Amino acid sequence: MELLTSFKGILALVFFAAGVISVLKRPKTGIGIIIFLVVLKEGFLIDWFPSIYEMHMPQTFFILTFVSWFIHSGKYPLRLNRDIFLMFLFFTIICYSRHHFGTAIFENKVPTEFFRETIFFFLVIQLLRQPRDIKNILWLIVGFHLFLALRAYYFYKAYSMPIALPGFNEDLNPNGFANALAFVFPIAYLLATRTKNKMLKILGLFTVLWCPIGVILTYSREGVIALLSGVGALVFFEKKKSRLILAVLILAVLIIPHLSEKYIGRVKSIQEYQEDISAMGRVATNHAALNMLKKYPFFGVGAGNYNDVFINFVPEEELKWVEPGKSVHNVILQAASETGFIGLTIFLLLLLRGFKNTFRKKGNKDGEIEEYDFALMLRIALFVKLISLQFGQGAYFGDLYLLLPLISAVKMLGSYSEATPNPAIRKR
Repeated sequence: MELLTSFKGILALVFFAAGVISVLKRPKTGIGIIIFLVVLKEGFLIDWFPSIYEMHMPQTFFILTFVSWFIHSGKYPLRLNRDIFLMFLFFTIICYSRHHFGTAIFENKVPTEFFRETIFFFLVIQLLRQPRDIKNILWLIVGFHLFLALRAYYFYKAYSMPIALPGFNEDLNPNGFANALAFVFPIAYLLATRTKNKMLKILGLFTVLWCPIGVILTYSREGVIALLSGVGALVFFEKKKSRLILAVLILAVLIIPHLSEKYIGRVKSIQEYQEDISAMGRVATNHAALNMLKKYPFFGVGAGNYNDVFINFVPEEELKWVEPGKSVHNVILQAASETGFIGLTIFLLLLLRGFKNTFRKKGNKDGEIEEYDFALMLRIALFVKLISLQFGQGAYFGDLYLLLPLISAVKMLGSYSEATPNPAIRKR
């Protein structure tokens, strides 16, 4: 009833109705809506429009987009590649690892969430077939994260928050938010320097400015490491280095004088990690993950089971640093401990395929140059994401599975035409 009486409820219903009509008419619109609902969930939508998630709109738009693709399959004939195969294979391993360890497959959210990521991967491959499709999605990602960064700064100033986060939702993780801004930074920079549209150039450069500010105001050490790795990768791959170095120097001049002693002290604490509770807790969880892998080398303790059993695998001398329920903070150890060497192999193949797919010849035509630029920005973003994931989780869902399908779609650009009358299946 609240949906019909409150202003926000009515807005949610209007959004839902407009989205349904748009997706059924143009299935690729569903990709943008899904990204909107996922990226802005914890930082905005869950606070302002909780009815969106009470109505299970993300799941609904997954289904609608799939149905719309099927309806318009004449325009978007089926295409498959090895990346989709690896996603479905990893999903199978995830499910079997839970069964092998003696836990119900869907007792934990990991299998359900990864299945959604797999469907999203499939839909991206089917629907994003032109360079403009990729470009539109990348600009959406940049715009959404700029909104979150500005919103976080507003809360930081207006409510005197100790750190800058875009909302008060307890699911908001400072490290996760900082890491998201870190991987958006190279995408925003390359989009801004490649576009001829003045408004988009301003949007991109403004995001380039606010991403480092947002990272610093979270006081996230891993966020800073990820951001610096992105800057380093940009300097390495970008041919017009003088322009990039100038931009970095300007950012340094604007930001460094405003760094607080609290922030500098937190970064310096990395040197004395043996006295840092957070750092030693991570050391203990990493050792527990290695012990799990030793005992269950093939399929691990089951995807999503680490938190429930890890206390039994922590070395006795490190028990003082942890409490039951703590997570492992390394994506490789997460995949290894929960899905064993078999699951880890599939996961690493996904990552290696992701990097391999970003290497392509630049060419001389405008379309070939544009596709090369997309591959370059996604390569750097994936590198930044993997650096940050060495300090966190994300083996089964999260930003990693936003980048990988886009990379796979970029790899397939130029291979298919939207007007192709007959279904085509091709492995690349």
